[in-house]
Parts: sequence; structure tokens; C-alpha cells
Amino acid sequence: MCEHPLCAEPPRAESHSAPEQQKQAEGASLEQRAAQLATRLQELSAPGAPDARAVPALRQQLWDLEASAAEQQKELERQTAAVDHLEQLHQRLELEIERMKQIHQKELEDKDDELEDVRQSCQRRVSRCWGTQGAPFSQVSSDC
Repeated sequence: MCEHPLCAEPPRAESHSAPEQQKQAEGASLEQRAAQLATRLQELSAPGAPDARAVPALRQQLWDLEASAAEQQKELERQTAAVDHLEQLHQRLELEIERMKQIHQKELEDKDDELEDVRQSCQRRVSRCWGTQGAPFSQVSSDC
């Protein structure tokens, strides 16, 4: 990562997601760099511009800047692809979580239904035992 002040990311706003903040920061950095290059171009075009001996050095500097811009563009494309991949992964995981929640909820409902069936069965057996014996649990029959 470049430590040059022009390459530093500006503070992030909390109202945007991280990928949007990164894209905005990179866009702002590129706009600032373009403004700086435009200013340099005006300085070179102004009357009293540097003499012919400075032209080769300026051309070399221009080529270096163009190469740097191309590298930054490739890095931006790589990071954009990584962000897209992570966003897709995040969406898939959210869908999987939702599916797991639904499965869990269904399992809980099934257990509740089973528990209710057992409760009702036990209630019927208790009622039968009370009704057939006349007194609670006095002589337990085999069907109680």
C-alpha cells in the first residue's frame, strides 16, 4: 500500500457500506490525482516553461505516472472483483442461515406436536384409570 499523502484513504462515512466507502475513497483519490496532473499541465504550458533540457525528465515522469495509474487501475479492478465475490458469498450465507432457521423452526414445531400428542395420550390414560377404578391408582390395571 502506498504511503503517499495523495494515496491515503479519506475518512469513511458511516452511512455507506464498506465496499461503497472504498470505491468512493478510491474515486476521490483519483479525482485529486487528476486535478494535480491538470495543474502540472497548466504550469508546463504557461509562458516561461522549463527549457528543452527538462523535457526528457518530464517525459520520464509522465511515463512513470502513466504506468502507476495503470497499476492502480488493475489493483482497483482486482479489489472490485474481490468485493463482488465477498458480497455474493455474504448473500449465499444469509440465505443458508434463513434456510437453517426455517428447518430449526419446523423441528421445534414437530417436537411441540409430538409433545402435545404424548400429553393428550397420557391425559386419556389417566382419565381411563380414574374412570375404571373409581379411585385414583387404587388397583392399577394393565391398561392404565
